[in-house]
Amino acid sequence: MAGFPEIPGYELQAELGRGGMAVVYSAVETNLGRQVAIKVVTGLDGAPVGQIERLEIEARGLAALHHPHIVDLYRFGRTSDGALFYVMPLLPGGSLEDWSMPVSEERVVALLESLLDALSHAHAADIVHRDIKPANILFDQHGRPLLADFGAAFVRGRTTRLTDHGTAIGSSGYMSPEQARGLGVDARSDLYSTAVLAFELLTGKRPFEGPDDLSTAIAQIEQPVPRLPDALRHWQAFFYRALAVNPEHRFGSATAMRSAIRALRQAPTAGTRRRTLWTLAAGVSVLALLAFAISWWNRPSDVVRGEAVPVITHAPRPTPTSVPEAISDEAKRTDPIGVPALAKVGDHFSDASGPELVLAREATGSRPALAVMAAAVDTTLFQRFAKDRGRAALECAHSAPPAQGCLDLAAANELAGWLARQTGRPYRLPTRAELGAAMPQVSNAPAYAWTSTCNEVSVVIPRKAGSRAWSRVKKVFGGKPTPRRVETRCEGNFALKLDGKGGVARARSKSAPDSVVVLVRELAQGERPETIRK
Repeated sequence: MAGFPEIPGYELQAELGRGGMAVVYSAVETNLGRQVAIKVVTGLDGAPVGQIERLEIEARGLAALHHPHIVDLYRFGRTSDGALFYVMPLLPGGSLEDWSMPVSEERVVALLESLLDALSHAHAADIVHRDIKPANILFDQHGRPLLADFGAAFVRGRTTRLTDHGTAIGSSGYMSPEQARGLGVDARSDLYSTAVLAFELLTGKRPFEGPDDLSTAIAQIEQPVPRLPDALRHWQAFFYRALAVNPEHRFGSATAMRSAIRALRQAPTAGTRRRTLWTLAAGVSVLALLAFAISWWNRPSDVVRGEAVPVITHAPRPTPTSVPEAISDEAKRTDPIGVPALAKVGDHFSDASGPELVLAREATGSRPALAVMAAAVDTTLFQRFAKDRGRAALECAHSAPPAQGCLDLAAANELAGWLARQTGRPYRLPTRAELGAAMPQVSNAPAYAWTSTCNEVSVVIPRKAGSRAWSRVKKVFGGKPTPRRVETRCEGNFALKLDGKGGVARARSKSAPDSVVVLVRELAQGERPETIRK
């Protein structure tokens, strides 16, 4: 059709949408007769050949993301005039932008379950979406949500990426604070955007707003998380954590965030508890009245003597023979249904198919309890992980047994995600502060354990010759010189020495024979471990 790009094998029908660098068309795949959507990247005129090749390399990585809640990439290539195009399914259900907000909790939770499952799959492949927003969540003919548009995606661990570091790529109002500043991002940036989306769905507005992008970015850093209405107050602690300015204070993975949402869904709200109590009270009252009526109707003809009443009212309460007179300490630490409960820091337990854990921090207020691995990942656990993931065994002649050395940061995060899937529990790397505080609970070893805390380094960006000259001119005439621009970079992550103290740290950007992994996991409110170890 006139005005449309020519793509062999496809008949373009109509323009569906247009952005800064791309146009999306509806089309028919002629040999199969199926409806598709084709995205054509138009802003690459004059771009270096290397940049176009990078886009193609990343497209191959994104094409490997086969997931029921991620839009498939059928094909990519170049048009007759050299523009890149991507062929995807045509989804007739519209986007999340079409929803009327606010949305019921049930629909929000169901949507977040699907979205976080998709993000967990992408993050496991080291792909960060970087543009989570309503327009990028589409629906098929069955109403199933699918995450779309990885055009701003960043592939961690590769030398190529779709967009350059140092620029703010994403959508204002949904970007994380570090993303808005053009700093490096990881999976936690996507989780921040997901929390913004959840807040908007529940309340009808985003948590931070401003007349322009800069005002919104400043509000994210300076303003507290807004208070929720009473009906949503049980979400408040969730958003305090999910919208934290510091990525280290957020959920460490999509799995951890999903577990927190499930705990919210299972825990009754204050209003629900009040309604339940009123219902129980009403039920007890009705039963009491019914019992009284039956007893009165069937009362014996003999009159009860007054002197017998004190004997009845002062009789000792009968004690079931099954309850021992002396209650053991273990029984005191068991809930009414007989499930063991953790009582204090230092208690050991384990998840099904998981390593031995130690309670390192008790729950306080909105902060959940935290457990740490009793020892660093050993060779047995790593071999299970390597076999399941198809990884080659590491050869570290000088690694410190029984810990498995030579693990880099990427392997540490991958191992945490694998263990979370094995156990159904949210395992992650600890922050430097968390591991330092939990160090007395971890077995000593001649090794350093990775943390999720990056080593931030401030670098002064050299000014160009013209800027330096103009700064000297202003100084001569009494003006203030142009301040130097300082950029904060993350150069490696901190690893702590497993010496029982946690005070010795090293900044590392790659693995070493003594690089090991110690994971932590949070315990949901009211969670009871499956196995208590003494």
